[in-house]
Amino acid sequence: MIRRNNLALKTICEVGCGAGEILRRLSLKMPEAEFTGFEVSPQAYELCQERESDRVKFHCVDVTTSNDLPHLDCLLCIDVCSSMCPITWDSSVH
Repeated sequence: MIRRNNLALKTICEVGCGAGEILRRLSLKMPEAEFTGFEVSPQAYELCQERESDRVKFHCVDVTTSNDLPHLDCLLCIDVCSSMCPITWDSSVH
């Protein structure tokens, strides 16, 4: 999708990066970009640290409460919404 739309992205972030494999693979395809992953699970954060490099960095932090986020060209939220608390739908709204 990035290539198809001719996007020149320099900073890409993934919220809920899990083990960090998506960012690692993107970094191989996009040598000009830098990647940041955020993960709230200490266990997943431990796994993704194995994939860290000069251009791929990971942080164990909740982005919804952090005031210290970097500038980003692209924010990825892959499989994050399905992990969030379920939405309670108001049955009176049609």
